[in-house]
Amino acid sequence: MKRGYTREHYLELVEKLRGVSPDVAITSDVIVGFPGETGGDFEQTLDVVKRIEFDHLFPSSIRTGKGLWLLRWSRRCPPKKELPGCKPSKSSKRGSL
Repeated sequence: MKRGYTREHYLELVEKLRGVSPDVAITSDVIVGFPGETGGDFEQTLDVVKRIEFDHLFPSSIRTGKGLWLLRWSRRCPPKKELPGCKPSKSSKRGSL
């Protein structure tokens, strides 16, 4: 998603925050199933989630229903591969957690 930081940088920032304030609450929104996401991408996301042990996590998966802007964008991406540990969604062929 073209973040301006790497996962290593993010992990370092979390470590510094917890070093300064051990009681800091860290939360995040995590989106999986983005067009072009590979199983390796998903595993890296899962690794970060496990390592950080967020206080609250708001996970979601991409939905590509009729008329969504993402459908136009996703046509420029490689085909989505099945993600490990995901089940097919009832409303689409995409995986969901």
